[in-house]
Amino acid sequence: MTTIDDEYATARFAALSDAQLAAVVREQRDDYTERALELAAAELERRGVEPSRLVALQAEAPSAALARSHGRAVGERWLDVYAALLGMSAVAAPLMQLLLSTAPLWALVVQVPVSVFQLAVALGLRKRRAWGWYLNWLSLLVVFLAASINGAAVGALIWVLLNTVYFARRRRLFQWAKSTL
Repeated sequence: MTTIDDEYATARFAALSDAQLAAVVREQRDDYTERALELAAAELERRGVEPSRLVALQAEAPSAALARSHGRAVGERWLDVYAALLGMSAVAAPLMQLLLSTAPLWALVVQVPVSVFQLAVALGLRKRRAWGWYLNWLSLLVVFLAASINGAAVGALIWVLLNTVYFARRRRLFQWAKSTL
């Protein structure tokens, strides 16, 4: 792993509950590289969780583990759903304009670059890249402006405000490269 990968993995492991980290180093160990397992174990050690406590954490009632990690788990699920919705709408919008011949040709010419942009944003968000996080702000602005033009400003404003709060609070989930200057 590179330094950026180490920093990303460390931040991701820091966001997990003790029970989730215990699962990473025990039953999910085949899903991770040796370096990732070292980082997860280091996070457990930093928290003062002893190896003997790992079995107890795994046996812990699922509802208790979920209650402790509920905010983080739900937060990342919406990120994945949001990226999927963005990608699907990017594909569906030009197809709908092609199938519904009532739209003028210039609308399709405008929609294709917007769809390519949306696909790029969805990919960046899905891969947790900083550029995806930044481009998402522009995407939210485009959604609001397009909806306002079409007379749906109130709904778009609610959508944009909710996602603005959501993404502002989850900046830590995205990889940030250090400046080489």
